[in-house]
Amino acid sequence: MCGKVPFRGPFPIGHECVAEVVAVGSGVRRIRVGQDVIVPWAVSCGACPRCLAGLTSKCAAAGGTLAAYGFGPASGPWGGMVADRIRVPHADHMLVPVPDGVPPIRVAAAGDNLADAWRTVVPPLARREGGTVLVLGGGAKSIGLYAAGLAAAHGAATVHYLDDDPQRRQIAESLGAEAGPLNGSVGGVYDVVVEVTSRAPACAARSPRRLPAGSARRSATTWRPVRASR
Repeated sequence: MCGKVPFRGPFPIGHECVAEVVAVGSGVRRIRVGQDVIVPWAVSCGACPRCLAGLTSKCAAAGGTLAAYGFGPASGPWGGMVADRIRVPHADHMLVPVPDGVPPIRVAAAGDNLADAWRTVVPPLARREGGTVLVLGGGAKSIGLYAAGLAAAHGAATVHYLDDDPQRRQIAESLGAEAGPLNGSVGGVYDVVVEVTSRAPACAARSPRRLPAGSARRSATTWRPVRASR
């Protein structure tokens, strides 16, 4: 970890994984020993008002601050997932069994990056059948690719993926997106615009947005779409 962050090492790292259950507590009812499970990166109880509202990273039972794996004492006594064993509280809520027939490695990122991409594109597309999607990638590298692939798989009419990395553009094209560099032309009307040039994706999907050609531009620190005309 570097830069001005509240996490000071050394500490165990790793905050997304698939694991095998090797022991369960007496209060666990749904999870059994031997299951392969997805472990979310943030610790939450699933029952407090914040969790019920979907704000699991702000769980009141965890103190209302970020309780998580892999970020050291600032995020609680949970350690990191790059370890032989980890302790998972609220297991019936926290753990998601891997479906039968799905190789665990295929869902190794489901506890964080894949889930980020899903929530960013799939619900908006469900409200905009046949919508068009623009993904500005390159920051949190895998999230943009997941977003492009999920958009194509969930009925987007077109998916434009912009990234300066040729290899990621090639992957995006293999997932069904039209790819180009960040300084390329992105003129058109988009129902969902996703910016993944920082750690977490930002999504603008309130209404269709018309972006003039060449409207992906670079500021001092990041790429972002110009304010759209209606």
